[in-house]
Amino acid sequence: MTSRLRTALGGFVHSIFGTWTAPPWARWVGGHLGHAGSVATANPRRSALVATALAAVIVGSVYGYRWYESRPKPVETTFAVANPPRTAIENEEDPQPLVVTFDRPAAPLGTTGKPVSAGLTLNPALEGTWSWRDDKTLLFTPKADWPVGEEYSVRLGKEAFASQVTLKESRLTFFTAPFAAKVSRAQFYQDPTNPAAKKAVFDVNFSHPVNGPELEKHIALKLAGQ
Repeated sequence: MTSRLRTALGGFVHSIFGTWTAPPWARWVGGHLGHAGSVATANPRRSALVATALAAVIVGSVYGYRWYESRPKPVETTFAVANPPRTAIENEEDPQPLVVTFDRPAAPLGTTGKPVSAGLTLNPALEGTWSWRDDKTLLFTPKADWPVGEEYSVRLGKEAFASQVTLKESRLTFFTAPFAAKVSRAQFYQDPTNPAAKKAVFDVNFSHPVNGPELEKHIALKLAGQ
């Protein structure tokens, strides 16, 4: 390219894009690339060896990654947790267990129907018994009734499972039934001969037993908006 042509081309580019100054990082990269080019020109054999080694590392990394991805992956066992329901003590029922269901057999051989003595840690601690109902179903039955509205976590240790089992997760969380109250019926009455005499009767159902006399001390009836 002649000097006159370079000058004309430079003027054309300047008329379109204006004056542009490369940022510091671009100047730094350009300088180092220029230096690398000079070194490569001065030492072609060494540069060829470096380029060959770099290419070998890149190719080896690609094939190594593909080999790793093609290896058989361990089959991971998953589970589903069923929170224990409220205990119907009004029917004199026993507490229902926590139920953990696995998607494939997970119990060690010969442990169905037997207590699990190791590998399972409940937090907060609660007295009870772990057992396998079948090879896919793990139960925890509390000794007393479940506390109301509590959150629990369980660490699943390898000792509680068959040796070939690989769990996708080693911890689970569950919740006990919360306390709830519901007005099931409301009746209002006004004396036809005395408009100031008014009464209201409410039936309130609670999810758990309550102390009646103590509850009455904390009940108040107010008009909406007051």
